[in-house]
Amino acid sequence: DSRDAQNQHHFIDEKLDNELAALAKSTRSASSLADLKNQVSSHMTLLVSMLNEKRSLIEENNQKLITDLAKAQARIAELERSAESYKDKLNQQRSKSLQDPLTRLPNRAAFDERLMLEFNRWQRYGTPLAIAIADIDNFKAINDTYGHIAGDKTLQVISSMLKKSLRATDFVARYGGEEFVILLPQTEASSLAEPLQNTKNKIQAIPFKFKDNDIRITISIGAAVYSGNDAIKSAFERADKALYIAKQDGRNKVVIDNKKR
Repeated sequence: DSRDAQNQHHFIDEKLDNELAALAKSTRSASSLADLKNQVSSHMTLLVSMLNEKRSLIEENNQKLITDLAKAQARIAELERSAESYKDKLNQQRSKSLQDPLTRLPNRAAFDERLMLEFNRWQRYGTPLAIAIADIDNFKAINDTYGHIAGDKTLQVISSMLKKSLRATDFVARYGGEEFVILLPQTEASSLAEPLQNTKNKIQAIPFKFKDNDIRITISIGAAVYSGNDAIKSAFERADKALYIAKQDGRNKVVIDNKKR
């Protein structure tokens, strides 16, 4: 459009130049004052007509530019809305992909992301970092005796209690099956047992009732603290071993790995 407008202006400018040259020539060749006046009047009429044409062209081009810009702005606004909508949908899909649909807790993929973040922070700043693995005791027996609906309800209730009983800065995720993982930033080994014992006790006190039977459901917890030259999975493996000891020792216990690394 700009090129077309430039060509039109160039064409009118050439006509103006030619008419001005013709006016100059007529002025020089006029044989009398009356002839000069007639020549000038004739050329001036053409010049005014050409200038009006040029002005109309400028106004037309300006109006077209304003219209086109308004359309472009509307289109950009539409594209921005679409982009925001797609971004929201992508964020929702990402959130769903990182969330366990049953318990609404973060899932294993979300845990892996958060573990990497906390591990890097621990490596860089040396801030304390602890990890715990919690497992529902005798969960298979609940499913076998009362059905999977009861098992699902158990997972949901315990998930809610795990989240409520820990700090807002702690991270709780469903790792798989009846197993949960907990990241506890800014937590030293000396202060790790108390919050985990409190959580275990609160879960033990939940009044479960299945098919008119009052059931006591418990969890076992194994925990460890990152130290020394730990790799990202080292403390997790020690916490898993501590959980195994808690299970072997009668369940409904908290066992913390105290080995120095």
